[in-house]
Amino acid sequence: MILTLLNILAVLLVLTIILIIALLCWLLFTLIRPAVDKKHPGSIPIPGTDGTTSLAESDISMLADILSSVNETLRKKIGRLYRRQRLYQELVQSNNSIILRLDRQGKILFINQYGLDFFGFTSGDLIGRSLLGTILPKKRHPEKIVAGLIERILRNPTRYGSCIQNNLRKDGSRAQVQWSNKVITGEDGSFLELLCVGIDITALNKAEDKLEEKERLYQALFESSHDAHFLFKDWRYLDSNKAGLKLLDCTDKKELIGLPSDAFAPEIQPDGTPTLHKIRDIKERAFAGETVTCQWYVRSRKGTVRLTEAAIHCVPTAKGKILHVSMKDMTTEKQLEEELRQSQKMEAIGTMAGGIAHDFNNILTAIMGYTDLALMKVKKSSPVSDALHQVLVASHRASELVRQILTFSSKEDQAKQAVQISLIIREAVQMLRSSAPKTIKICGDITSTALVQANPTQIHQLIVNLCTNSLHAMKEHGGTLTVSLQDISLARKKNTGGPDLPAGEYVRLLVRDTGHGMSPKVMKKIFDPYFTTKGYGKGTGLGLAVVHGILQSHRAGIKVRSKPGKGTIFIIYFPVAPAMAGHGPAKKKNTDTPDVEEGSRASILFADDEQAIRDLVKTYLEKYGYKITTCKNGEEAWKIFNSDPQQWDLVVTDQNMPKMTGMDLIDKIRRIRTDIPIILATGYSENISAHDFVSLNISAMLHKPTPMNKLVEYIQKTLKEPKPSS
Repeated sequence: MILTLLNILAVLLVLTIILIIALLCWLLFTLIRPAVDKKHPGSIPIPGTDGTTSLAESDISMLADILSSVNETLRKKIGRLYRRQRLYQELVQSNNSIILRLDRQGKILFINQYGLDFFGFTSGDLIGRSLLGTILPKKRHPEKIVAGLIERILRNPTRYGSCIQNNLRKDGSRAQVQWSNKVITGEDGSFLELLCVGIDITALNKAEDKLEEKERLYQALFESSHDAHFLFKDWRYLDSNKAGLKLLDCTDKKELIGLPSDAFAPEIQPDGTPTLHKIRDIKERAFAGETVTCQWYVRSRKGTVRLTEAAIHCVPTAKGKILHVSMKDMTTEKQLEEELRQSQKMEAIGTMAGGIAHDFNNILTAIMGYTDLALMKVKKSSPVSDALHQVLVASHRASELVRQILTFSSKEDQAKQAVQISLIIREAVQMLRSSAPKTIKICGDITSTALVQANPTQIHQLIVNLCTNSLHAMKEHGGTLTVSLQDISLARKKNTGGPDLPAGEYVRLLVRDTGHGMSPKVMKKIFDPYFTTKGYGKGTGLGLAVVHGILQSHRAGIKVRSKPGKGTIFIIYFPVAPAMAGHGPAKKKNTDTPDVEEGSRASILFADDEQAIRDLVKTYLEKYGYKITTCKNGEEAWKIFNSDPQQWDLVVTDQNMPKMTGMDLIDKIRRIRTDIPIILATGYSENISAHDFVSLNISAMLHKPTPMNKLVEYIQKTLKEPKPSS
């Protein structure tokens, strides 16, 4: 463009000269024409080599017309050139670019108004001065620097025709300018001037710096976030952060980029909607400008299903709409919530059980006691005797059920002790029978009598978890659950293919069901925490994981056998407690009615808040010759005892009574008599510590409901023991 303007100026100069010559000719013609017309009308003499020649008037007229036409043409062209010159000047001066013209020494020949305003100089400050030391930092030998620049531009205009300089303003500030440089040469190729056009890119570079800074911050946030972040384009994976790769069990982004959005999702989502339908709904809502939040299942490459809280929003870009999806893994949190709910549920059950145990056991005590009294008054051959025995059996079952609920719902110390686990297994199976579906038959073969170093609560939990798992496997079609417990000896040579246990004495627990069985793939994961084959909300995936943990803490071995459609067998080996290895069968406890001791006239103070129990105990014990005084609460019992402390041989008190508890009564009695034996009866002993039991010198503690024959046994045994010195 600049070269074209220079050519126009050259043509303008030539035309101006021609115009001047034409004007001179026209002026000369105007001046001489009147004189010629007077002397030679009709002709003009023109001197020649051979004399004077006359020019005809018509020829002169034609010449005048030609000159007039040339004059008009020149005038129009001059006008056009003038307008173009003005346009060029306006273009140069009003351009939002810096326009410089430099000579070979780097001196400024021209700078437009925008350039003057940009650098803060006046025309007089710059014209004729070197650009080095004015708009560029001053350097030595500026002529050589400019000459070298011109030479490089001439040699390689593509490479050196453009550059970025940190230019100086008059106030000392700096500005980044992108220059386009072109050498203007003459027709012979000689240097005329260096034309430079500059664009201020200071603001652009600052904006780019800020954009790069934001990009770095975004990338840092994207990659360092603990939540998973994914980018999708056309519902295919575009990018992922490190947390996203971890969530999907991927090691590199290449493993997921380009895959469809449902590649890492199961067929159904938490709300029961098919995954593809859910994706379609999310896409429509996100593209409409909504930020969509929902729960989302993710299935990793290893097949693990995780529950996440997802947020999806659309980001419009020049290349189309991008979906940003953030996912927070809620699996552990949900599991902890479920465990907390379960813990709170068990705590509520324990509280409820403790609340009702006392009253319920009082009722059972009365039922069982009066049944015993009735049995004492009828003949054994009587049909009434059989009916009363059935009442006792039912009462004992009810008593066991209450005790099992209390045991199951309580939080006990994890300390281990030598226990006969057959008793725990038998009680757990009995409890499960009451809750199992009628379509499932429960068989027990419990013959072990050995002791195992174990925690009773954990053993109870273990058998309940195993049996519950088996019951669920037979829920739809029914079946048979078999629980077996036997004492066995393992020889070293028999360990091949079995559990990796040393030879010795063991108690073998076998839990067998006829349910749907398991595939080898499922069997590999059954002890993994939170792994479950049940539907959403129907299982925590912790049952067998807890079993595995209990077995490890007890140094027990386990073997699982299962086939699809053939049921499942769990075989567990508990090491026998060392001191009990090879012991004989346990002796059967004597539960016969105790003999009446002749001449027993001991005075007993009995306190209980239930009238039926007070009447029952008084009637029953008087048959054995005891003198019984009953009280309806602890306060009444204390008044009676305190009136004559030495007349009493034994105190039997309930724990939970109005006005004064059994422990408070015992504490008051011990202050005035330390030698008197005391039996404490309770249906729920949560608040009685071992320290209190020892410090108050309680002789025995009975758990309600207590059969009357047991009460008599305890009384006889306590009265026979030597009394502590007072």
